This record gives sequence, structure tokens and C-alpha cells, in this order.
Amino acid sequence: MKNKTKAVFLVLCIFMLACFSGCNKNQGATESTTAAPVTTAPTEATTAATEATTAATESEESTAYDFTSIGLSETLYLEAEEGKEGTVVLCEADINFPHIEGDDENIMNINSFYENVLEEQTIFFREEFYTMANDSYEFAKENESEYIEFFMQSDFWVACNDEKLFSVVRSHSEYDGGNSAHTTLASETFNKETGSMMELSEFFSVEQSEYKDRLVKIMVEQAKEKSDLFENYDQLIAETFAERDFYIHKDEQTGEMFLVIVYQPYSIAPNSTGIVDFFISMEEIADILK
Repeated sequence: MKNKTKAVFLVLCIFMLACFSGCNKNQGATESTTAAPVTTAPTEATTAATEATTAATESEESTAYDFTSIGLSETLYLEAEEGKEGTVVLCEADINFPHIEGDDENIMNINSFYENVLEEQTIFFREEFYTMANDSYEFAKENESEYIEFFMQSDFWVACNDEKLFSVVRSHSEYDGGNSAHTTLASETFNKETGSMMELSEFFSVEQSEYKDRLVKIMVEQAKEKSDLFENYDQLIAETFAERDFYIHKDEQTGEMFLVIVYQPYSIAPNSTGIVDFFISMEEIADILK
């Protein structure tokens, strides 16, 4: 009887041990499936590439100038007779130029250039332009004709603002009593490394006569697709070519660069045609560029 009882007790112990072992195995499996995934640390190469990309992006952003505008918005009236208010508008001005944010010496050089141009145009407007308008008003009064007020308008856009160049185009219009306003384009391209204004010749590795001939040929070909030019436009494109009248245009979508040559009214087309410009891809003339 004692032997039977021992045997039963032994069997029960073995059974309980088996159950306990099975429970531990199931609990371990559950913990394994719910454990947090292991994240592999980035390699040195990956980290370096990420830092380089970030630095390049920051560099590209920092090379573009942030700019606002400075200008003159003013109305000048006819000097009133004693005891009367001056209500006749003789002339108005709305003139704007770029002003770059920052105190770098090169930036200050560029800002100084436009500040000087603004001062010159302000003096011209208040003195010469006002005198011309006043004379025109007196003439109209004496001849009992209508006086149309004079105006000056000047605005700008930035055609290129990358890591090397800052190229500005300025449209200037004046009405001084003629049949229509006279509009011209002025442009400046600055080297950001020096803050100096660039000459057209600085872009080329060949002599002036060689790059001029090349540019003229391209423009004459493009002119075939333009309308309202003078009949001898091919001759005039070469004869009235002005080294000063150019700017650099960068396509914001594609990044493609263009040299733009500008012809003022009357040079190769009537005034009614306005300004004529030619966009020449830098890739097309890459073999003669520096």
C-alpha cells in the first residue's frame, strides 16, 4: 500500500513539472513576438552623405540674395498763384530699384550703385522733368489745348540670382508730352564674389569681334521668326549691337542659362514694336565661354 501511494505521488510530481515547463515555454514565445524591433545604427557613409546633402541645400539657399526695393513715389503740382491752392498735377513719379538685405561689402557696393541711380533720377524728376512739364502746361494754356500730365515710371525684375550672379533688368518709361510714352530697358549683371558690375566681354574666352559675329549670326536667325522689324534688320542687328545692353536669365524650372541681348526702340524696329530681345542659350555658345 505504501509502495502504491509513493508511485501515485511520483506520477503527480512528474505531471506538474511537465505543465510548469510548458507554461514557461509559451510565455517566452509571447515575449519574443511583442519585443520592440531592433533599429540598425546608420553607417558612417550614410551619415556623411546626409550631412553633405544638408550642407549643399543650405549653401544653395544662402547664395540667393534676399532683396526688397527702394524708390520714389511723388506728385508735383503747378505752383499756385498767391491765395490759391495748387491743384493742377504737372508730373508724377513711381520709381523702384532693388535693395539687397545684408551688410557684406559686395552687397553694399551693389546697393550703393542703385542708391546713386535713384538719387540721379530724383534730381532729374524734381528739376528738369518738372520744368519741362511746367513749360508744356503753359503752352497748352496759351493755346487753349488739353494738358496731359507727365509721368516717370521705373520698375525692375531679377533675371538671375544664383551662387555667382545677380542680374537685374529695369524697365523705364517716360511720358513728356509726345504722342506716346517712351520705354527703354537697362540692365546690370553683378559678380557676387566681387560685387562689381560685369562687362559682356568677361563671359567670353575669345576676342570681341569673334563673339560678336557669333552672336549676330544667332540673332539674325532668330529674327526671321519675329515680326515688325525694319527690312534691313540683319544689317542693323550688327550695326546697333550694344555691349551694354545684355543680361543673364536663369530659367527657374529647368536651371537653363541664357544670355539675353536687348535692342532698344528704333534700333532694329519701329517704336510701336517696342524693345526687341534675343534669348541665346549658354549651351549654344559654350565653346567660346570662359
